[in-house]
Amino acid sequence: MIIGFKTLIITVAHLFFRYSVYFYQTLLENKQQNKKHNKQVIIYMENLYSLVAKHYYSGFDLANNTYNAISSASDGKIYYVLSSKSIDEGGKMYVYNPETDQIKFLADLTDICGEKGQNAVPQGKSHVNFYEKNGKLYFSTHGGYYEIIDGMERVPVNLPNGYKPYPGGHFLSYDLSSGEFEDLAMAPDGEGIVTMTMDTERGQIYAITWPKGYFI
Repeated sequence: MIIGFKTLIITVAHLFFRYSVYFYQTLLENKQQNKKHNKQVIIYMENLYSLVAKHYYSGFDLANNTYNAISSASDGKIYYVLSSKSIDEGGKMYVYNPETDQIKFLADLTDICGEKGQNAVPQGKSHVNFYEKNGKLYFSTHGGYYEIIDGMERVPVNLPNGYKPYPGGHFLSYDLSSGEFEDLAMAPDGEGIVTMTMDTERGQIYAITWPKGYFI
């Protein structure tokens, strides 16, 4: 009985050692496989979320920024406005075609509003997204030329000789098929249109002006 008991103890110890080694080897292999898998996942995620920027030049040397005026349309193209701070030059509207990788100049905002040659503060920018309804894009304009008063950008009070005050922002539309612009309405009291939204189902446009903050 004593010999049998010793034999049993040795057998159990041997089996425990063998399975311990097997368990450790299996754990090590799984760890290495998981490490390789995790590395592959990390590489995949890096590729998935990496952004590659490409520089495009629209041809407008005085361009300042776009603010919110950049949107995609149902024709697959990207429409945007480049702003201007110049008292002699208005903002410009462009379209980018991803299929051809080409940019096309569409119009000067001041020209669209019928104010070219009036020697007034130009329509320097658009602060809003484009909203599409029935094949047309709707947007609005804002002044881009300011005077620094008390450390802040303000409506110009001291204009250069021969220049008139800012006439006010306009609501505009652009026909995607014909390429024609339409001047729809104008903000009162020389106010710029700083923000705008559109209920495309009901065809209603809502906006807030600057600097007085009219809700129109």
